[in-house]
Amino acid sequence: MSRSPSTTSRKLTSRPAATRRAAVERAYDIVAAEYDKRLAGSSRFDEMFIASELRFMLDGVDRGTTVLDLGCGTGRLSLAAADRGADVIGIDISRQMLRQAAAKAKRGRPRFTWADMTALPFPDSRFDMVISSLAMTHLHPNRRTAAFTEAARVLRVGGMLVVAVKNSRLEDIFPNRFVTADLIDAPGHKLIFDELSNGRQVEVPWYSFSPDELKACIGAAGLRLISLRGNVPLAAWIADQALENDVVRAAVNLLEHLLGNLEPLNCLGWYTMARATKFANGDLC
Repeated sequence: MSRSPSTTSRKLTSRPAATRRAAVERAYDIVAAEYDKRLAGSSRFDEMFIASELRFMLDGVDRGTTVLDLGCGTGRLSLAAADRGADVIGIDISRQMLRQAAAKAKRGRPRFTWADMTALPFPDSRFDMVISSLAMTHLHPNRRTAAFTEAARVLRVGGMLVVAVKNSRLEDIFPNRFVTADLIDAPGHKLIFDELSNGRQVEVPWYSFSPDELKACIGAAGLRLISLRGNVPLAAWIADQALENDVVRAAVNLLEHLLGNLEPLNCLGWYTMARATKFANGDLC
């Protein structure tokens, strides 16, 4: 049954949830101006890892596809989807990140607007696809169901949710930096932006998903899981000089793709990526 946007999730947000959201908003407002430079990798591995993520996240995006990008940040996915001809709206809770994204938009496309992914200001069945890369990792586990349910609500029947989250299994095995300059404190549930240009260090809430947790969120939202893939970074163990060779790079790409889709290795990527679809009421999920 259709309902007005965010009827359930517009209830008063609890104080801890509001505090966590404010912390995320504040951190990204501070880091927004230098965010893209911090993420940009210069190695062949970086290029291959990002290309693999984009292939998965944007598969099915075409001219005229209506796309909602949850936690769009500075617009990396939104802009790539718009370049394919999609009609894209990117949302984020950091106005400074949105400002950076809007500066890259061409002739007002994509559109960027402030919104909370747990209380979306859109009608039911508005989008063909909802995409999100890593933004849900900032949600406390008790807020995940609200976000996934809202994503399902605004999807049309037959629409697709495509999401990437940081894999807690790998963080347990390999505590690591998220990118060159940023640290993950997995036990403390924090992502730490350090070495900022102003000398400051900023912390933001960080709650990685296990693959089983991601599957549970998808099921709880009434969506049907289509595929689960680990972004397996084999290229990280191969010298950049070797990856300059087209044959070696193609072989590594193929092997990463095969392993990333093969159970149980699909649960061992640095990112866990999932595709899920919305079926009509009464269909088996």
